[in-house]
Amino acid sequence: MVMSTDTIAMNRAENMFALQLILNSMSTLSPESLTMTKLRRAAYLHGIVEAVLNEQVSSLPQTTEIFS
Repeated sequence: MVMSTDTIAMNRAENMFALQLILNSMSTLSPESLTMTKLRRAAYLHGIVEAVLNEQVSSLPQTTEIFS
């Protein structure tokens, strides 16, 4: 079941701040941990958001950049 949530729009500055927090957190974790996997997914999604907000669809991240 998919549930809708009300959210406010994210601007580029907020997205970049969130991505930086994720990247900083990633530097403190074991690469094999479940939390690291979740952070990689979050970083991938924030990369997509950045590309869309920046209107640079050609710069969409490849999964190999995040999951390798």
